[in-house]
Amino acid sequence: WAYMWRIQKATEPVSVPYSLGELEPRTLITGDMVSTKKVPGRTVTANVITNTSMIIGKYVSNDAVIPQGSLFYADTLKTWEEMPRSSYADIPEGYTVVALPVTLESTYGNSIFPGNYIDLYYVTRDNKTTKLILGKLIESIKVLEVMDSEGNNVFEKSVEVPSPSSLIFAVPEKIHLLLRKALYLNGNIIPVPRNAEYSTNPKETKISSSFLENLINSKTINVSEEDLNELTQNGGE
Repeated sequence: WAYMWRIQKATEPVSVPYSLGELEPRTLITGDMVSTKKVPGRTVTANVITNTSMIIGKYVSNDAVIPQGSLFYADTLKTWEEMPRSSYADIPEGYTVVALPVTLESTYGNSIFPGNYIDLYYVTRDNKTTKLILGKLIESIKVLEVMDSEGNNVFEKSVEVPSPSSLIFAVPEKIHLLLRKALYLNGNIIPVPRNAEYSTNPKETKISSSFLENLINSKTINVSEEDLNELTQNGGE
């Protein structure tokens, strides 16, 4: 009898909330984003939220994307008080923060969110032929924050979302220097968002094009800290 009871409980339909659309990081969940459906009892694990009241008013965590049709899991939802105000505290040792200037248009109408993994393309012109050069420069880079012109997080708790001014990343020094050089040169870095899977299962952040890397480096000179110290001591002579 006990065995049959367990089988019945495992197959008996259970009503659970699910997402009506894809929910990006830091999204405030409202009633029109949630519905309910019946699923087999065995699919409802301890981490699945079964009560809609425990979902509405919560936020999608910084490092999560909830796909359309997905159930809600406790580890992907946060209260406003639990949401991190800055991602800088989690920057790995040896990484450097870099800000990429953007606009509402270049972020596809505020469609790039903190926690997203995106690609960065670089466009410039050949000095001799004036032909356009365009290609992927950086692959799978994580967006830490999206800031407005006043240095506030665009997706902080607000009725109106302001226009973005910069995307914030943290990258190893080699990539940091390459991005800094590219920003100062006569070219543009273009952020390109990908689908939810790209952020859910991110690849290693890396330089995609050795051609573009060499092109950027050929137009700049690296100066070591030792050289800078000597220059300072000699008064710039």
